[in-house]
Amino acid sequence: MDTIIAELRQNVDSGMEKLTAIWDDIGIVGEQRSARNREVLTHMGNLLDELVQEADQFRQRLKQNVEKYRTELSQLCAELALPPYEVSVCFNCL
Repeated sequence: MDTIIAELRQNVDSGMEKLTAIWDDIGIVGEQRSARNREVLTHMGNLLDELVQEADQFRQRLKQNVEKYRTELSQLCAELALPPYEVSVCFNCL
């Protein structure tokens, strides 16, 4: 995790340096610069929120599929007169 955070910091620093250079070239200073910085923060926050939401939706789909297939497995075992097959739940197997 530390490596990812360090790389993220490096990317943010690099991007902000580039934006600062562009803003300097086109004369964006003072309150305009502050507003642009807030926009950057907002966009980055929104992107992270979207990534978290996508990951959570994926997790929910996985859980639903596990439950669906567990039910189907139980039905198949019953139809074939086999003892129920117990599957251990392991969501961190991916």
